[in-house]
Amino acid sequence: MNIPEEGENKLTEAKLQGYAAVLSIGSTRCKANTLGHSIMQNLPAAVQTICETWNSIHTNEFPNIGSWRNAFANDTIPSESYISAIQAAHLGTLSCQSLPLASSLKHILLSLVRLTGDLIVTEELNPSQVVRTLLPLLLESSTESVAEISSTSLERILGPSESDAFLARIYERLVTGCYNIIANHSDPNSGLDESVLEECLQYLEKQLESSQVRKAMEEFFSFSGELVQIMMATANENLSAKFCNRVLKFFTKLFQLTEKSPNPSLLCLCGSLAQLACVEPSRLQSWLTRMTATPPKDSEQLESSARKPTASAAAHHSYCA
Repeated sequence: MNIPEEGENKLTEAKLQGYAAVLSIGSTRCKANTLGHSIMQNLPAAVQTICETWNSIHTNEFPNIGSWRNAFANDTIPSESYISAIQAAHLGTLSCQSLPLASSLKHILLSLVRLTGDLIVTEELNPSQVVRTLLPLLLESSTESVAEISSTSLERILGPSESDAFLARIYERLVTGCYNIIANHSDPNSGLDESVLEECLQYLEKQLESSQVRKAMEEFFSFSGELVQIMMATANENLSAKFCNRVLKFFTKLFQLTEKSPNPSLLCLCGSLAQLACVEPSRLQSWLTRMTATPPKDSEQLESSARKPTASAAAHHSYCA
């Protein structure tokens, strides 16, 4: 089973990176991730099929971790029998018709995650390093098989999965993933449908009303990302007027919420738009030209401009912020 590699569907490095960016926040096994399903269903059908096939592959061929203590207890050297059974399972999976290495890779990953979880209890591991290692596995679509055990191990460090500390890390990862997709993979060469970008924008817009996610946005855009890059994404002529309108809707909601309730997180987000002054003049001119001078070809998709702030008004508000 392969992704088509001919003509327009040819698999390129840019497409692999684009698909990987979506998969990194596409898991449906994390309750706090309300974005995963919506962006995964907008991937090309061939990619979705491979992901579903990968996640449906089990590791039942391998003996359970720790089974050397019981299943092989009557053998002369239980540990050697256990290792031999694992080796036999690895060799047996090579004859599988679909994704022959999948079971072996998933078993190795499970073993490593299980070992990490055990070491958290018995050894003095660096908590920050463990969180940086396990958190991506909880939100990655291709590692759903270890989502539960990763969550359990993370809870030993961050507290319950419903706690503020745990959720803060989840939201930080989701905000980072959305920004990465919009800012770095909006080009057609990425192989991503525009609907993926819209879903990410819609998620960020909706979460502006959540104090926890706003805090995650504040942290990210203060030290890592540039909120202005989301605004500048509309300068890409390959993106539709519908997408541009979605971007303006996001910033309009940000400004409206800030005027209604100017809390520190919202003020920080608006203030970060001062980075407009650092955008290259040629790029800024292209953005202003597209948004204010030349109506996009599919401008009929836009909602009535009488009920929406104009791009120039949004830009002016950005500078004022």
